[in-house]
Amino acid sequence: MMLVKNWMIGALMMSASVTVAASGSHDHSHHHKAKASPAGAPGDAAKVSRTIAIKASDTMKFEPGDIEVKAGETVKLVITNVGQVRHEFSVGTEDEHRAHGEMMRAMPDMKHDDGASISLEPGESREIVWAFASAGTFEMACNLPGHYEAGMRGDVMVE
Repeated sequence: MMLVKNWMIGALMMSASVTVAASGSHDHSHHHKAKASPAGAPGDAAKVSRTIAIKASDTMKFEPGDIEVKAGETVKLVITNVGQVRHEFSVGTEDEHRAHGEMMRAMPDMKHDDGASISLEPGESREIVWAFASAGTFEMACNLPGHYEAGMRGDVMVE
Protein backbone atom coordinates (compact mmCIF):
# COMPACT_ATOMS: atom_id res chain seq x y z
CA MET A 1 0.00 0.00 0.00
CA MET A 2 2.80 2.43 0.92
CA LEU A 3 4.61 1.64 -2.32
CA VAL A 4 1.48 2.45 -4.33
CA LYS A 5 0.95 5.69 -2.37
CA ASN A 6 4.58 6.75 -2.90
CA TRP A 7 4.31 5.90 -6.60
CA MET A 8 1.13 8.01 -6.91
CA ILE A 9 2.76 10.98 -5.19
CA GLY A 10 5.80 10.62 -7.44
CA ALA A 11 3.60 10.48 -10.53
CA LEU A 12 1.68 13.55 -9.40
CA MET A 13 4.92 15.41 -8.76
CA MET A 14 6.21 14.56 -12.23
CA SER A 15 2.95 15.69 -13.86
CA ALA A 16 3.10 19.23 -12.41
CA SER A 17 4.76 21.83 -14.58
CA VAL A 18 7.57 23.65 -12.86
CA THR A 19 9.12 26.67 -14.47
CA VAL A 20 12.26 28.54 -13.57
CA ALA A 21 11.93 32.30 -13.58
CA ALA A 22 14.64 34.49 -15.05
CA SER A 23 15.76 35.34 -11.53
CA GLY A 24 16.55 31.69 -10.96
CA SER A 25 13.81 31.24 -8.36
CA HIS A 26 11.28 28.48 -8.82
CA ASP A 27 7.63 29.17 -9.55
CA HIS A 28 5.78 25.96 -8.82
CA SER A 29 2.86 26.88 -11.06
CA HIS A 30 0.46 24.18 -12.06
CA HIS A 31 -0.97 25.11 -15.45
CA HIS A 32 -2.90 22.43 -17.25
CA LYS A 33 -6.31 22.04 -18.75
CA ALA A 34 -8.74 20.82 -16.09
CA LYS A 35 -10.33 17.47 -16.78
CA ALA A 36 -14.07 17.02 -16.60
CA SER A 37 -15.24 16.00 -13.14
CA PRO A 38 -18.53 14.54 -11.91
CA ALA A 39 -18.91 18.09 -10.47
CA GLY A 40 -18.76 19.56 -14.01
CA ALA A 41 -16.07 21.28 -16.04
CA PRO A 42 -14.76 24.74 -16.89
CA GLY A 43 -17.56 26.53 -18.70
CA ASP A 44 -18.10 28.99 -21.53
CA ALA A 45 -18.20 32.59 -20.25
CA ALA A 46 -20.87 33.40 -22.86
CA LYS A 47 -23.23 30.94 -21.12
CA VAL A 48 -22.91 32.34 -17.57
CA SER A 49 -26.36 32.70 -16.01
CA ARG A 50 -25.20 34.41 -12.81
CA THR A 51 -22.22 35.37 -10.67
CA ILE A 52 -21.59 34.11 -7.14
CA ALA A 53 -19.13 36.04 -4.96
CA ILE A 54 -17.17 33.94 -2.46
CA LYS A 55 -14.74 35.18 0.21
CA ALA A 56 -11.81 33.05 1.42
CA SER A 57 -10.64 34.02 4.90
CA ASP A 58 -7.91 33.17 7.37
CA THR A 59 -10.57 31.70 9.69
CA MET A 60 -10.36 28.78 7.22
CA LYS A 61 -13.87 29.41 5.94
CA PHE A 62 -15.55 30.37 2.70
CA GLU A 63 -18.39 32.86 2.77
CA PRO A 64 -20.94 31.74 1.84
CA GLY A 65 -20.09 28.33 3.28
CA ASP A 66 -22.29 26.44 0.80
CA ILE A 67 -23.75 27.30 -2.59
CA GLU A 68 -26.69 26.01 -4.64
CA VAL A 69 -26.82 25.77 -8.42
CA LYS A 70 -28.87 23.92 -11.01
CA ALA A 71 -27.69 21.00 -13.12
CA GLY A 72 -26.69 22.36 -16.53
CA GLU A 73 -26.10 25.87 -15.15
CA THR A 74 -22.90 27.78 -15.96
CA VAL A 75 -21.87 30.11 -13.15
CA LYS A 76 -19.07 32.63 -12.69
CA LEU A 77 -17.51 32.13 -9.25
CA VAL A 78 -15.62 35.25 -8.14
CA ILE A 79 -13.37 34.35 -5.22
CA THR A 80 -11.67 37.01 -3.10
CA ASN A 81 -8.96 36.23 -0.58
CA VAL A 82 -9.81 38.59 2.30
CA GLY A 83 -7.08 37.09 4.47
CA GLN A 84 -3.37 37.61 5.03
CA VAL A 85 -2.17 34.19 3.80
CA ARG A 86 -2.41 32.44 0.44
CA HIS A 87 -5.54 30.38 -0.20
CA GLU A 88 -6.81 28.17 -2.99
CA PHE A 89 -10.24 27.53 -4.41
CA SER A 90 -11.15 24.28 -6.16
CA VAL A 91 -14.38 22.66 -7.30
CA GLY A 92 -14.67 18.86 -7.31
CA THR A 93 -15.65 15.67 -5.56
CA GLU A 94 -14.43 14.65 -2.12
CA ASP A 95 -12.14 12.06 -3.77
CA GLU A 96 -10.70 14.69 -6.13
CA HIS A 97 -9.99 16.97 -3.18
CA ARG A 98 -8.36 14.10 -1.27
CA ALA A 99 -6.01 13.44 -4.22
CA HIS A 100 -5.37 17.17 -4.71
CA GLY A 101 -4.56 17.50 -1.00
CA GLU A 102 -1.97 14.70 -1.27
CA MET A 103 -0.34 16.50 -4.18
CA MET A 104 -0.33 19.80 -2.26
CA ARG A 105 1.32 18.15 0.76
CA ALA A 106 4.07 16.92 -1.56
CA MET A 107 4.43 20.36 -3.22
CA PRO A 108 2.98 23.01 -0.84
CA ASP A 109 4.24 25.97 -2.91
CA MET A 110 2.38 24.85 -6.04
CA LYS A 111 0.07 27.50 -7.52
CA HIS A 112 -2.97 26.68 -9.62
CA ASP A 113 -4.77 28.17 -12.57
CA ASP A 114 -6.36 25.30 -14.47
CA GLY A 115 -10.06 26.08 -14.74
CA ALA A 116 -11.03 23.99 -11.71
CA SER A 117 -8.49 25.34 -9.19
CA ILE A 118 -7.00 28.77 -8.60
CA SER A 119 -4.46 30.11 -6.14
CA LEU A 120 -5.16 33.45 -4.45
CA GLU A 121 -2.62 35.71 -2.82
CA PRO A 122 -3.81 37.96 0.07
CA GLY A 123 -6.22 40.60 -1.24
CA GLU A 124 -6.48 38.99 -4.68
CA SER A 125 -9.75 38.29 -6.53
CA ARG A 126 -9.96 35.69 -9.31
CA GLU A 127 -12.74 33.87 -11.08
CA ILE A 128 -13.71 30.44 -12.31
CA VAL A 129 -16.43 29.89 -14.91
CA TRP A 130 -17.91 26.48 -14.13
CA ALA A 131 -20.57 24.39 -15.88
CA PHE A 132 -22.32 22.11 -13.40
CA ALA A 133 -23.23 18.99 -15.36
CA SER A 134 -25.30 16.78 -13.09
CA ALA A 135 -27.21 16.81 -9.83
CA GLY A 136 -25.39 15.91 -6.63
CA THR A 137 -23.46 17.36 -3.75
CA PHE A 138 -19.88 18.33 -4.49
CA GLU A 139 -17.26 20.41 -2.69
CA MET A 140 -15.50 23.73 -2.95
CA ALA A 141 -12.26 23.58 -1.01
CA CYS A 142 -8.87 25.04 -0.23
CA ASN A 143 -6.33 22.22 -0.51
CA LEU A 144 -3.29 24.05 0.85
CA PRO A 145 -1.75 21.88 3.59
CA GLY A 146 -3.89 22.08 6.73
CA HIS A 147 -6.59 24.35 5.27
CA TYR A 148 -9.04 21.62 4.18
CA GLU A 149 -8.51 19.79 7.46
CA ALA A 150 -9.21 23.04 9.37
CA GLY A 151 -12.62 23.26 7.68
CA MET A 152 -11.92 25.35 4.60
CA ARG A 153 -14.47 23.60 2.43
CA GLY A 154 -18.15 23.84 1.65
CA ASP A 155 -20.90 22.00 -0.16
CA VAL A 156 -21.89 22.77 -3.72
CA MET A 157 -25.43 21.44 -4.04
CA VAL A 158 -26.44 20.88 -7.65
CA GLU A 159 -30.21 20.37 -8.04
